[in-house]
Amino acid sequence: MTPPARERQPWRDNLETAAVAIATALLLKYFTLEPFQIPTGSMQPTLMGLDTARGRPGTPGLQIYDRILVDKLTAFYADPKRWEVWVFQFPLDHSNRYIKRVVGLPGEELMLAYGDVYVRREAKQEWRIVRKRPDVQRSLWREVWTSKGGASGFWNATGFQQNGDLWEATGSCRLATVAPITDAYVHGYPGAVTEALRAAGYRSEGSSVVRDLRVRTAARPDAQHAALRIALDWGGDTLVAELSGPAGNGALRLLYNDRELARAEGSLRLGSRQEIEVWRADEAVGISIDGVTVLRSEFISAHAPEKFHPGFTTSSRLQISTEGGAITLESLAVDRDLHYANQVQNETFVSVQIPENHYFMLGDNSVDSVDGRFWKQRLISIRSPQLGDLKLTGGMMTSGAQPTENPRPGRSSDGRIEGRIFRDIYGEEYAYREDEGRLASSIPTACQTVARDAFVGRAFALFWPVPPVSPVLRVGWIR
Repeated sequence: MTPPARERQPWRDNLETAAVAIATALLLKYFTLEPFQIPTGSMQPTLMGLDTARGRPGTPGLQIYDRILVDKLTAFYADPKRWEVWVFQFPLDHSNRYIKRVVGLPGEELMLAYGDVYVRREAKQEWRIVRKRPDVQRSLWREVWTSKGGASGFWNATGFQQNGDLWEATGSCRLATVAPITDAYVHGYPGAVTEALRAAGYRSEGSSVVRDLRVRTAARPDAQHAALRIALDWGGDTLVAELSGPAGNGALRLLYNDRELARAEGSLRLGSRQEIEVWRADEAVGISIDGVTVLRSEFISAHAPEKFHPGFTTSSRLQISTEGGAITLESLAVDRDLHYANQVQNETFVSVQIPENHYFMLGDNSVDSVDGRFWKQRLISIRSPQLGDLKLTGGMMTSGAQPTENPRPGRSSDGRIEGRIFRDIYGEEYAYREDEGRLASSIPTACQTVARDAFVGRAFALFWPVPPVSPVLRVGWIR
């Protein structure tokens, strides 16, 4: 016997559909994808948490808070890789989530020297520099100067004639930078953001001289042009990219302190516009023409990392020279690499030993990032009639953009206890009188790494904001 058909109940069908949709969304959020809003500027300009009026009452503010997508599924089956950007539980306050770049891996000893990253596995080993993947390196170049609206006084010109976006040379001519290039805060932002930062008082000079630089231009030589040379000098390390013109020796060369590193046959083509890039990054140097790397070489700098000391400064200079005939350079620009600072305000960092199953995390906005360089634990013992005997672990930052005090002066939420308040790593606060607590360690202990099980997910895409809500488009992949 055929059972009777069930009477349709639209309200029930809609309720079931909504319940399934909500359950699916919750499962997706918990196990696969979750959107996050970037709250601070520690990863700028890669990820923006910007408010130029913050802490500056009366200043017209520009606000850009990026929204990103985080892949949480990867955290269940794969370990974080170096240079990836991850969300994790903050080790000094598990109630907060931070986002930083993975720089150090389990079991490594890591050193920051000259703005770059060096690692070794054992104390008897020599330090080796860690080079970025090409896609990561390309995403981290920060524009310093461009002929399209760049500040005047950047170059000393001999023989070159500037005509708007064009730099024209005939015979032996030279461009040389006037001052060393430093890790200025305003580098690498879109034009509208750069102007807002400067209007808010952010300086155009940094505290450290940068050695990893890139020169970009479009070159158009005539038939008599012999050679174009681009030299990057840092503290006596001189790298030269030499590109033959149509009337030259027919060779492309890379030299380090007058020693030839690499050579290939080739010349700049007569009359045609060719996009040229010459770069130095992570003790490697290269030449690209029309987006293709034609020469690349690695070298060992004369400045050994083990001889680095905080506060080290040196000179840097870019020089562009021409020989024979005429050449026009269009859209000339200079970029710098991300430069990891060793000193921020009163705090100094040089090296760290990373425990097994832990990772070392840094922010891309190195001069204004509270990251693994400055995280510290503080232990406290409290004996109180109200709280009993407690041993607590909390966190503090003694430097960076947001130094904190823990414990701090304060009053309990009910107002009955006035003295000190200690915040533990779970976000709980404990109030006690001055005579009831003592610090178990007067010097904070290092807590500079993140445990593997604290990672939440890998950030992989930007999806907001977009114009006209924002003055700039913030959509793309995160490298």
